[in-house]
Amino acid sequence: MINDLRYGLRQLWKHPAFTIIAVLTLALGIGANTAIFSVVNAVLLKPLPFPEPEQLIALGMTDESTHLKGTHTDLNSLSYPDFFDYREENRTLASIAVYRDRTFTITSDEGTTSLRGVKVSAQFFNVLGIKPRLGRTFD
Repeated sequence: MINDLRYGLRQLWKHPAFTIIAVLTLALGIGANTAIFSVVNAVLLKPLPFPEPEQLIALGMTDESTHLKGTHTDLNSLSYPDFFDYREENRTLASIAVYRDRTFTITSDEGTTSLRGVKVSAQFFNVLGIKPRLGRTFD
């Protein structure tokens, strides 16, 4: 066993180009594996940071005119009239909330700043089962 290890190290020392390529290949493989697992862990394996995340669902609409038939996978937001209809006709879900990603512009004496934010309905925090860090939820 020790002789085999010595022989292997001697061969690696005699052929530095092969050694460098082997080490780089192993480093790239380990790095790629780590990066892919980090993404899978963050997106698929790690639960959402809400109480009872398995009870949350997302509803949305698809625009048939902008997608090729059978390939529409993007979930677009609901219109407010559709949201109100779903909320009134709901017999299955405990509660429904709506949100929309927005870009907001804040102006001050120093100038303007563009910020990303979310416009939400009054039930948003109650549906997620969370409390705001400051203040209270919407009435």
